[in-house]
Amino acid sequence: MKLALESCRRKPLFIVDHAPWYARAFEWLDVDWVPLTFSIRNYIERWYRTFKERTKRFYHNFGVREGNKAIKRVERFVHLFAFWYESHEAS
Repeated sequence: MKLALESCRRKPLFIVDHAPWYARAFEWLDVDWVPLTFSIRNYIERWYRTFKERTKRFYHNFGVREGNKAIKRVERFVHLFAFWYESHEAS
């Protein structure tokens, strides 16, 4: 997580549920966080649930042994999935 945070241009804000372990973890990471139930968090949770449902059938086909080529393939898939999801939810 610290490595991922180093690549951020600005300090991110994490939106989480009310689980008690978040306070210590985010304090250790020195990042801002907001505990929310419902609200925008529902949209995020729904997106991830749909994403996991759509990918669990073929995630092993990304070919992780191919290194950067596989990473590019996964990035392309996530971008296309987000585009599909947005257009699907709008209709």
